[in-house]
Amino acid sequence: MDINSSSPSHAAGGIVALTDADGTVLKSNENRGEVKLTTTHKQGAVGGILGITKSTTTLESNSNYGNVSFIKPGETGDCFAGGLIGKIDCGAAAKQISLSADKSLGAISSPVRAAVLFSVIAWNAAPAVTLTMTDCGVGGSVNGTEVTADNYGKYLWSWIPSSGCTITGAGTCKYVSE
Repeated sequence: MDINSSSPSHAAGGIVALTDADGTVLKSNENRGEVKLTTTHKQGAVGGILGITKSTTTLESNSNYGNVSFIKPGETGDCFAGGLIGKIDCGAAAKQISLSADKSLGAISSPVRAAVLFSVIAWNAAPAVTLTMTDCGVGGSVNGTEVTADNYGKYLWSWIPSSGCTITGAGTCKYVSE
């Protein structure tokens, strides 16, 4: 999928572009295709499974093998690319995000923020965000750097807020080559 858009806000995903209903569950999906978003506007997010989630969401046993890229000629702005989720956008309400037995093995790239599981957690106010990860597998590359058994922890996410987030289970994630 190659989306070239002039809209002021964008989301692209290998399975789903955007979720905004609490209780969303994405289970046992597999993406093997390239997902590319090209725009000149200020913001957007692209993910191998889910572009943007604005809701309490559960991902379980999903796999992304495809390359995920955000291409933005000119200015940078908010460019988010994630192997599973491009952007966790919590708005002003508390959210719970769960990743369990998901894996990402594609090449992930963005001029600003890129990571193998999700790119960023963003918010409009100061909601409580609870993110739980269990047994996620990662590999591939981020902005041209190969993800390895020695460095994978550095590439799980690109940015999270310094307060308001509870993240558990990152230690259960592991490097995988398949």
